[in-house]
Amino acid sequence: NSALASQLESKMAAGETYDVDSLVSITGWALSQLLAELAALEIQGRIVRVPGGWLRQTSQQARGAGRQC
Repeated sequence: NSALASQLESKMAAGETYDVDSLVSITGWALSQLLAELAALEIQGRIVRVPGGWLRQTSQQARGAGRQC
């Protein structure tokens, strides 16, 4: 659901790393719902998986994510 993914993204500060427990606490969502929304945002390139959790990309990072060298 893109509305839920947008809600999740709005709760994540750009450049900050969040682990699953923190995101469950912040959103109050069930783990299965949270993981589905994280996957949707990751597929869209709006967040990335990093050691320790997920990172919300800045607009500039997201624009450059698909570029090939």
